[in-house]
Amino acid sequence: MTNKNKVLKVEQLRKIPVQNLIYSGSWIRTIGNTKIELRHVGPDGICLLVNDLLQPVRWQIYERAIKGNIGYRGGYIPHDRAWVYYLIGSNGRRYRYLYLLALPGDHFRIGTREDHGAVYTCSCYSHRQRKIVQECHLLRLTKQQRERRERLTATEKYH
Repeated sequence: MTNKNKVLKVEQLRKIPVQNLIYSGSWIRTIGNTKIELRHVGPDGICLLVNDLLQPVRWQIYERAIKGNIGYRGGYIPHDRAWVYYLIGSNGRRYRYLYLLALPGDHFRIGTREDHGAVYTCSCYSHRQRKIVQECHLLRLTKQQRERRERLTATEKYH
Protein backbone atom coordinates (compact mmCIF):
# COMPACT_ATOMS: atom_id res chain seq x y z
CA MET A 1 0.00 0.00 0.00
CA THR A 2 1.47 3.35 -1.00
CA ASN A 3 1.59 6.37 1.23
CA LYS A 4 -0.97 8.13 -1.00
CA ASN A 5 -3.62 5.53 -0.11
CA LYS A 6 -3.06 6.02 3.64
CA VAL A 7 -4.12 9.68 3.62
CA LEU A 8 -7.51 10.17 5.24
CA LYS A 9 -10.06 11.90 3.01
CA VAL A 10 -12.59 14.42 4.31
CA GLU A 11 -15.31 12.50 2.48
CA GLN A 12 -14.64 9.46 4.71
CA LEU A 13 -15.48 11.45 7.85
CA ARG A 14 -18.91 12.28 9.26
CA LYS A 15 -19.45 16.04 9.10
CA ILE A 16 -20.93 17.86 12.11
CA PRO A 17 -21.95 21.46 11.25
CA VAL A 18 -21.06 23.87 14.06
CA GLN A 19 -23.85 26.26 13.04
CA ASN A 20 -26.55 23.59 13.52
CA LEU A 21 -24.96 22.41 16.77
CA ILE A 22 -25.05 25.94 18.24
CA TYR A 23 -28.64 26.63 17.18
CA SER A 24 -29.99 23.29 18.39
CA GLY A 25 -27.87 23.21 21.56
CA SER A 26 -26.57 19.65 21.19
CA TRP A 27 -25.67 16.85 18.78
CA ILE A 28 -26.21 13.23 19.87
CA ARG A 29 -25.27 10.01 18.04
CA THR A 30 -24.75 6.40 19.06
CA ILE A 31 -21.96 4.30 17.60
CA GLY A 32 -22.32 0.68 18.69
CA ASN A 33 -22.85 0.91 22.44
CA THR A 34 -21.20 4.32 22.78
CA LYS A 35 -23.35 7.44 23.10
CA ILE A 36 -21.57 10.56 21.80
CA GLU A 37 -22.93 13.98 22.68
CA LEU A 38 -21.61 17.40 21.77
CA ARG A 39 -23.18 20.14 23.83
CA HIS A 40 -23.02 23.92 23.47
CA VAL A 41 -22.44 25.32 26.95
CA GLY A 42 -22.64 29.05 26.32
CA PRO A 43 -19.45 31.08 26.65
CA ASP A 44 -17.39 27.97 27.48
CA GLY A 45 -17.83 26.64 23.93
CA ILE A 46 -18.58 23.05 22.96
CA CYS A 47 -17.94 20.13 25.29
CA LEU A 48 -17.84 16.39 24.59
CA LEU A 49 -19.77 13.81 26.60
CA VAL A 50 -19.26 10.08 26.04
CA ASN A 51 -21.89 7.85 27.68
CA ASP A 52 -22.99 10.90 29.71
CA LEU A 53 -19.48 11.41 31.14
CA LEU A 54 -17.85 14.78 30.54
CA GLN A 55 -14.54 14.48 28.68
CA PRO A 56 -11.63 16.93 29.04
CA VAL A 57 -12.13 18.15 25.46
CA ARG A 58 -13.51 21.61 24.70
CA TRP A 59 -13.63 23.77 21.64
CA GLN A 60 -14.00 27.53 21.80
CA ILE A 61 -16.60 29.26 19.64
CA TYR A 62 -16.06 32.36 17.51
CA GLU A 63 -19.17 34.25 16.46
CA ARG A 64 -19.47 36.82 13.69
CA ALA A 65 -22.47 38.97 12.87
CA ILE A 66 -23.94 38.62 9.37
CA LYS A 67 -23.32 41.93 7.63
CA GLY A 68 -23.52 43.32 4.15
CA ASN A 69 -26.22 43.73 1.54
CA ILE A 70 -29.23 41.70 2.60
CA GLY A 71 -31.65 43.18 0.06
CA TYR A 72 -32.12 39.84 -1.69
CA ARG A 73 -33.51 38.41 1.58
CA GLY A 74 -36.16 41.08 1.83
CA GLY A 75 -33.93 43.20 4.06
CA TYR A 76 -34.52 41.17 7.20
CA ILE A 77 -32.49 38.62 9.18
CA PRO A 78 -34.18 37.17 12.26
CA HIS A 79 -32.35 38.18 15.43
CA ASP A 80 -31.79 34.59 16.53
CA ARG A 81 -30.17 33.72 13.15
CA ALA A 82 -28.04 36.85 12.72
CA TRP A 83 -24.74 35.16 13.64
CA VAL A 84 -22.29 32.84 11.93
CA TYR A 85 -20.49 30.48 14.30
CA TYR A 86 -17.04 28.98 13.91
CA LEU A 87 -15.04 26.59 16.02
CA ILE A 88 -11.48 27.47 17.07
CA GLY A 89 -9.21 24.50 16.34
CA SER A 90 -6.08 23.46 18.20
CA ASN A 91 -3.99 25.43 15.70
CA GLY A 92 -5.99 28.64 16.31
CA ARG A 93 -7.81 28.59 12.95
CA ARG A 94 -11.58 28.87 12.54
CA TYR A 95 -13.58 25.89 11.26
CA ARG A 96 -17.24 25.49 10.33
CA TYR A 97 -17.33 21.73 10.91
CA LEU A 98 -16.24 19.09 13.36
CA TYR A 99 -15.55 15.66 11.91
CA LEU A 100 -16.21 12.24 13.44
CA LEU A 101 -14.31 9.10 12.46
CA ALA A 102 -15.89 5.85 13.64
CA LEU A 103 -13.31 3.18 14.44
CA PRO A 104 -13.82 -0.55 15.07
CA GLY A 105 -14.83 -1.64 18.56
CA ASP A 106 -17.11 1.29 19.47
CA HIS A 107 -14.16 3.71 19.35
CA PHE A 108 -14.09 7.04 17.57
CA ARG A 109 -12.02 10.14 16.92
CA ILE A 110 -13.52 13.61 16.82
CA GLY A 111 -11.94 16.91 15.84
CA THR A 112 -11.36 19.36 13.03
CA ARG A 113 -10.10 18.43 9.59
CA GLU A 114 -6.56 19.36 10.61
CA ASP A 115 -6.78 17.25 13.79
CA HIS A 116 -7.52 14.20 11.64
CA GLY A 117 -4.92 15.13 9.03
CA ALA A 118 -7.63 14.75 6.40
CA VAL A 119 -7.44 16.28 2.94
CA TYR A 120 -10.04 16.98 0.28
CA THR A 121 -10.15 14.43 -2.52
CA CYS A 122 -9.41 16.91 -5.31
CA SER A 123 -6.11 17.88 -3.68
CA CYS A 124 -5.05 14.24 -3.43
CA TYR A 125 -5.08 13.55 -7.15
CA SER A 126 -2.10 14.06 -9.43
CA HIS A 127 -2.47 16.29 -12.49
CA ARG A 128 -3.18 13.26 -14.70
CA GLN A 129 -5.72 11.83 -12.24
CA ARG A 130 -7.55 15.17 -12.09
CA LYS A 131 -8.07 15.06 -15.87
CA ILE A 132 -9.56 11.57 -15.56
CA VAL A 133 -11.88 12.68 -12.76
CA GLN A 134 -13.00 15.69 -14.81
CA GLU A 135 -13.83 13.40 -17.73
CA CYS A 136 -15.85 11.15 -15.39
CA HIS A 137 -17.78 14.19 -14.17
CA LEU A 138 -18.51 15.14 -17.78
CA LEU A 139 -19.98 11.69 -18.41
CA ARG A 140 -22.39 12.22 -15.54
CA LEU A 141 -23.56 15.59 -16.88
CA THR A 142 -26.67 15.80 -19.01
CA LYS A 143 -26.30 16.39 -22.73
CA GLN A 144 -27.39 20.00 -22.37
CA GLN A 145 -24.81 20.66 -19.64
CA ARG A 146 -22.04 19.04 -21.71
CA GLU A 147 -22.88 21.17 -24.77
CA ARG A 148 -22.91 24.33 -22.66
CA ARG A 149 -19.53 23.49 -21.15
CA GLU A 150 -18.08 22.76 -24.61
CA ARG A 151 -19.34 26.11 -25.91
CA LEU A 152 -17.76 27.93 -22.98
CA THR A 153 -14.39 26.23 -23.46
CA ALA A 154 -14.52 26.90 -27.22
CA THR A 155 -15.08 30.62 -26.66
CA GLU A 156 -12.24 30.73 -24.12
CA LYS A 157 -9.81 29.24 -26.68
CA TYR A 158 -10.51 31.99 -29.22
CA HIS A 159 -10.22 34.91 -26.78
